[in-house]
Amino acid sequence: MGAILTLAVSAYFFIISYRVQLAYFFFVFLIPFLPKYIGFGVGGEGFALSLKRILLMILFISIALSFTQNSIYIYKRISEVYRQNKILINLLLLFFIIKVISLSLNSRALPLYIMLFNDFLFSIFIFTLTILVIDSEENIHRLAKIFFYSYTIVLILVLIESVLKFPLLSIFASGQMELTRDYSEGFIRAGRYRTNGSFANPIQLGEYLVMLFPLILAYMYRNQYTLTLKIGYLLLFMYAIYLSGSRSAILMSALMAYFYLMLTLYKGSRLTRFIAILFNLIIFSIILYFVSDYISNLIMNFSGRFDFISDEGERSSVSRALQYVVIYDKMHEAPFFGFGRERNYLMIFKELHAVDNYYFWTILEVGIIGISVYSFFLYILVRTALSQYKASYRGYYLLALIVAILMSIFYQNLMANPANHIYLYIFAGLISVMKVLQNEKREKLEQIR
Repeated sequence: MGAILTLAVSAYFFIISYRVQLAYFFFVFLIPFLPKYIGFGVGGEGFALSLKRILLMILFISIALSFTQNSIYIYKRISEVYRQNKILINLLLLFFIIKVISLSLNSRALPLYIMLFNDFLFSIFIFTLTILVIDSEENIHRLAKIFFYSYTIVLILVLIESVLKFPLLSIFASGQMELTRDYSEGFIRAGRYRTNGSFANPIQLGEYLVMLFPLILAYMYRNQYTLTLKIGYLLLFMYAIYLSGSRSAILMSALMAYFYLMLTLYKGSRLTRFIAILFNLIIFSIILYFVSDYISNLIMNFSGRFDFISDEGERSSVSRALQYVVIYDKMHEAPFFGFGRERNYLMIFKELHAVDNYYFWTILEVGIIGISVYSFFLYILVRTALSQYKASYRGYYLLALIVAILMSIFYQNLMANPANHIYLYIFAGLISVMKVLQNEKREKLEQIR
């Protein structure tokens, strides 16, 4: 059934792809409903041709055809955005080039280059498509609307699945492809429901729920939803976070609320800034106490660098911290360009099978040089966003977008699987567009004066 669904959606997507903007919005809407096990079973495991990759390829072809018909506009648009976001875009391109260099130095297997091309579609291509399609505040609002509808459906699916105790989208799994996980694993940890119907694992669902929530909240306030509906939506969001059983989602939800509060207070009066400083001191004192206790516990329980799994089969926070030691040891073998793109690090570095930090995996793949470029890219992205927030003109989704970007960056400390990173590059494209719109607004005001 998964293959039939893939064929049907791909055919429809191909038909509408001549209208690139419509296809883009439709693809963004579908992202959370495209598990990697829905597709054509042309290969095993990660090489299988999933529906998401098929739709990305159709989008790639459609934008290439569109360029032949609208080359002047597209070239002008890209040139303008590039001129005002030169450092950010150059870093994104450089990061991809370093991946190619690292792979070429370590392994020249054709399938690995194909996987790198897949990375290209998920990053540079989606970034470029965003800056082409989203060229006005109205289109930003339309994108937020698409986020809202798909997000709401995800919440409803999680709610229904929690009652049925079965992932609904599992009926579309293709028999030719290996499933992400056994369905029986969806109900663990004190009886909480851990959904994997639409996502590869619960922590990915938690990341999606937390990372997009600021934009969803901003959309509801922009459209002046009633207070009752806002409260109900907030409760449903909290319920979905709880049902996922993801501890990281609960932590990131608190961090999200903190960032939103701080960014709001610091733009207020002197009194609100004083409240923010006082609140920060309290939070810092609490964190310092727990971190001190944690470090003491880590030192007392250090029993081996590769001892990741406890007897109960559940990793502790202490065992996760030992990843820092393992990665540091492994870096000495390939410090500058890493080990290249590997299909499965578990088969090569058995002691690294529990690493769940995207920055660690980046160090393994592209070394110190690659992680430095990627970190600098994130720094420029945040700096660009905050510089716009400090300006007199601010887009009505800018605060929510800044919080969403910060959540994505912090989540990468907890997840090695880049399944939701496509949103980070969409957000990066939106920030680049907002910078252009802000400068255009300022130029118009100066002309009027």
